[in-house]
Order: sequence, then structure tokens, then C-alpha cells
Amino acid sequence: MQKIIGVLFLIVILAFGCTVFEREEKQSTIPDPNQSIEDINENIYQPPKPVYENVMNNTIRYDEQPSAELEIYFINVGMGDSILLKKGNFDVLIDAGGQGEKVINFLEEKKVDDLELVIATKYTQTSVSDMRRVLQKYKVEQYWDNGLIDKENIYYDEIYEILESKNIPVKHPISGERIVLNGISISVLNPQEKRYLETNPTLNSITLYIVDRNFSLYLSDVEAGVQNTILSNYPNIKSNIMKVPNHGASTVSVGGDARVELFHLIDKVKPEYAIISVGQTELEIPNPTVLEAFRLRGAKTLRTDLNGTISIITDGYEYEILSSNSQNKK
Repeated sequence: MQKIIGVLFLIVILAFGCTVFEREEKQSTIPDPNQSIEDINENIYQPPKPVYENVMNNTIRYDEQPSAELEIYFINVGMGDSILLKKGNFDVLIDAGGQGEKVINFLEEKKVDDLELVIATKYTQTSVSDMRRVLQKYKVEQYWDNGLIDKENIYYDEIYEILESKNIPVKHPISGERIVLNGISISVLNPQEKRYLETNPTLNSITLYIVDRNFSLYLSDVEAGVQNTILSNYPNIKSNIMKVPNHGASTVSVGGDARVELFHLIDKVKPEYAIISVGQTELEIPNPTVLEAFRLRGAKTLRTDLNGTISIITDGYEYEILSSNSQNKK
């Protein structure tokens, strides 16, 4: 009898314990009453998880030829962006915009056989118009974008169909992440963890700071407000070469005095050369105000519409610049 009572008592204790545990579990899902309204603001977008889980996380190193020269090509694709990084056998393509098949033709000219990393900084025609052909033609180890679903972009669905059919790992990097690829440090400065849901795609554009030993390159298309956030988060950014945002349009400095905003950016980065990827357009691009700002700050400007494809070759300490229209050192 005592054994039976003991068993019943044990059953009651276990049942009561499970009930308490279940209550605790349910209580843990109750929202924090002190949660800020910003955390649940409908204008803030949290990107989905990457398409595939087997992606590089934080830092990865491929060190076959870390001492090789770094080659950087601002490809002349007309009104668009496309930048190829080559170091030894490792190739990184940043954007594939522009007209026709200029990106594909250039990759073939440089005898690229596969791409370790492909980055779409934003989904606009000037950034991804030729991306489908690149993904179809080449083996791609990993693909980055800003994580925003863009059903209105005519290329978005087709790009993702190719990514899924070829099982290409996809990553949505955020500010603070970094990889090291054959000695090239690629740091992500934008987008922020919570994306802006405004219609302007440049607000969430991927901004990169690329370093190889003592050489550095700053690539950003974001506008003044987000640019100031980046410069505040990373106050020590200095760069030999800077890509001029948005093809040198005046929108590089939306809000306030345009020249003051642009001077602030140039004074922080202190580029020796500013590269403008631009083609024929009826718009006033690059804007004279933008060109004047770089001139007054002592940064030399080069333009793909005038200079053709711009090549930068560096051993990590010294560098030379060539343009396809002249093949002369700059």
C-alpha cells in the first residue's frame, strides 16, 4: 500500500512539474512590454534567411597565393557598374550591369573560369542587367545580395531561379561581417541589420571596404544619410581608391548642402583617385558639382566613358592605374 501511495505521489509531482514547465515555456514567448516601437516598426525590414545554409560565415580564408598582385578592373559597361577583383586564381565579381554582354566578354578576355564570389550590391538595371548570363555561364562558389525581395525588378526572379537550379549558396551580409579571400579582406559596411523599406534601392546597397596589405578600396552607392551612418560607425576608413557613388549623379548628396555633404565624405575617405562608372546619358551625369568637389579636395577622377576600362594593379603597397583608351600609367 505504501508503495502504491509513493508511486501516486511521484506521478502527481511529475505532472505538476510538467505543468509548471509548460507555463514557463509559454511565458517566455510573451513580448517584452519595454520593447521599443522601432523594433516593431513596419518600415523596418528583416531579410529572410539565406537560400542555403551551407554558406561562408564571418571569416573564411583561401590562401593559395596571398602574396600575388591584386588586379582591380572597373569594366567599361556603359551606364552601369561591374568590378572584377583578381588575385592569383581567385576572382570576385561585384555587380554585372551595363549594356549587352560586356561583362561576359571581359571575363572571357581575362580567362576567368570560375568565380569564388559574386556580389549584387543592389537590384537595379545598372547593377544586375547582365547577372543572369554570368550565373548561367560560370561556376560560382557564393552569391551575395542585400536580402531584400524585389519582385518589381525584372531580373530578380530569373536570377533566383538560376541560383536555385545551380545550387549556388546565397548570403545576405550585414554591416560588420568580413571574409578574407586569398589575402583580400572584404568588409561589409552596409546594409544595416534592419533594412530600410523606402523605395530608393541605394539605401540598402551593399557597401564594401576592400584591403590588401596597405592598399584599400572603398565601394559605396548609398546616399548622404546612410553614408553618414557608415562613416560614423567606421570613422577610420581611409582609402587609396574610391568608387564615386551613383555614377557621379548629384544624388550622392541628398539632403542639406550637396557640396558640404560630399566634402564630408571625401574628407573622411581621403581618396587619391575617384573612379566614376558612367556611360552615355541625357542626364547631367557626372554632375559638375561632384567633379568639382573631388578636384578641390585633390582627388584625381577617372571615368569609364572617357578612359574606358580602368585597371589598378597593386602589390599591396604601391599601385599603378591603366586605362584601356590610353594604356598609359596614371
